[in-house]
Amino acid sequence: MKKKILKSIACLLLMSMAWSCSNESDTIMSDSNENGIRDGFHEKSTSVWNGPIAQETTSGQFTIVADMAALRGEFESKLLDQGGEPVKIETIIVQRKIAINNPNDRLVFLIGGGRTAITNKSVSSGVILSAASGGMYFSSGPGGGVGGDPKSVSCWGCATGCFLEYYDIDGHKVPYCNSAGCGPLCDKKED
Repeated sequence: MKKKILKSIACLLLMSMAWSCSNESDTIMSDSNENGIRDGFHEKSTSVWNGPIAQETTSGQFTIVADMAALRGEFESKLLDQGGEPVKIETIIVQRKIAINNPNDRLVFLIGGGRTAITNKSVSSGVILSAASGGMYFSSGPGGGVGGDPKSVSCWGCATGCFLEYYDIDGHKVPYCNSAGCGPLCDKKED
């Protein structure tokens, strides 16, 4: 009985931490780049991942500067490859996360979230961003890739949990999916 109560309290604390760490003002989405047009010219790029993804404002918020339609398409393609089921990406945010086991370690993630078309599961997929040349670019570290195609970590589960988090283990960043109420329904997939 005590274990059930302690587990329930721990789950509630984790869920409240997840919701309190997420702030809608973390990201300002820029629709001016929705069509891939900047300053009147069409950008020709082999991949949306080759350029800046976001910029941090002086107030610590993020503005997405990459083509939103291209980001949506990249996330949907990666998720289809991972899960075998189409996913409609509904939100794309940039969020600063704190390592669960080290409050001094912080990473910035680009996270696409949505639902599966067939089973209606909640899905979020994230890649790590790093600051460089005045912008935020995809990282080649954990959750990142090499050669213009970042690796992603995806959390497949229920609507009340299965959030992307990470541990800092001896300097290595280890992303995981916090079940936070989903229990065995929470599933982590990587590419």
